[in-house]
Amino acid sequence: MDFLDALRVLARRWYIVLAGLILIAGASAVAIEIVPTKYQATGNLLLLLPAEATGKLTPTNPYLNLEPGLTSTASLIAGAVSTKDTQREMKRGGYTSKFSVALNPGTGPLLVISVEDTNPAEAIATRDDVVRRLDAELKRIQDQEVVPIRQYIHSRPSSVSRSAHALPGSKIRALAAVVGLGATLTLVFTFIFDRFRLAHRTKRAARKQQEESDAPTPASEEKT
Repeated sequence: MDFLDALRVLARRWYIVLAGLILIAGASAVAIEIVPTKYQATGNLLLLLPAEATGKLTPTNPYLNLEPGLTSTASLIAGAVSTKDTQREMKRGGYTSKFSVALNPGTGPLLVISVEDTNPAEAIATRDDVVRRLDAELKRIQDQEVVPIRQYIHSRPSSVSRSAHALPGSKIRALAAVVGLGATLTLVFTFIFDRFRLAHRTKRAARKQQEESDAPTPASEEKT
């Protein structure tokens, strides 16, 4: 069956195609309604040394004093907050949103926090809790090593969104799945139904022809 034959089948069984399109439209509306919208809350956390880290008499701009050790420290605290134990502890505290903490490649000690949830308020709350835990872990590891105050690393939040923004991806994927599956089923059913009807029509025509050939003609009836 070539493309033109397929178009002829669809045109011949237009009522099946129309019914399939109506069902697809209805299922799409239901999918958009029931699939929850996901929201994302983000924020960045930059680790800095104090201006006096290079000496009280020779203070340095903290943004120009980004040493490799800061990147290692950022990686350490990101790993600590991302552990299963911490995630379970957060869930017990009511923070159930899915989150991730990662170093921004090529930018030094910059942590990127991303949180997703169907509840925008929960996404923001979880993001803020993750930031608090990062700060607490940063303080803990420095206190443990008795870091001098002059070399004490601190964090600087940046690009922290005040509200979570909607992610349409989940609804789009659900809509694409419904349309794709609905279109496939409609085409398959249309071609199967068309083949069945043609085969049935062919059999009925053959049966009628057979009955006509078996029926006695008027001439044969007069001879009897």
